[in-house]
Amino acid sequence: MSVYIANDLIGLVGWAPPCEHPAPVTPFRVIYQAGKASVRHYRAIGRPHLTPIILVYALIRQPFILDLQPGNSVVETLTGQGFEVFFVDWLPPTAENSWRGLEAYVSRDLANAVHEAVTSRSFGVRNVLLPPC
Repeated sequence: MSVYIANDLIGLVGWAPPCEHPAPVTPFRVIYQAGKASVRHYRAIGRPHLTPIILVYALIRQPFILDLQPGNSVVETLTGQGFEVFFVDWLPPTAENSWRGLEAYVSRDLANAVHEAVTSRSFGVRNVLLPPC
């Protein structure tokens, strides 16, 4: 009986369900893309607060969960409360990126992305970083 199970499992090697991520719900525009980071800008609804919110998602997670569906979106809620939201999104690495370590992501890509978000508009001195896990 174990031979049949092993043969069935061999057929599953290399199989994975298609990975379709839902489209973002809240309208945005990409204001920066370099290295392995891009920055999405979500405009505030109504009069914006002076302090923007910068969302930095984990490197190994998929950020679509923060803008999943109307009425169930962190980004939609924040923009609805008058916050300008900047979302740092990580681009998938390729074989040519095998040299990249955490230092390249943080000291280069993240630093440049946050700089672009902060300098793209006139904001107050304080900026808020919310790193979802």
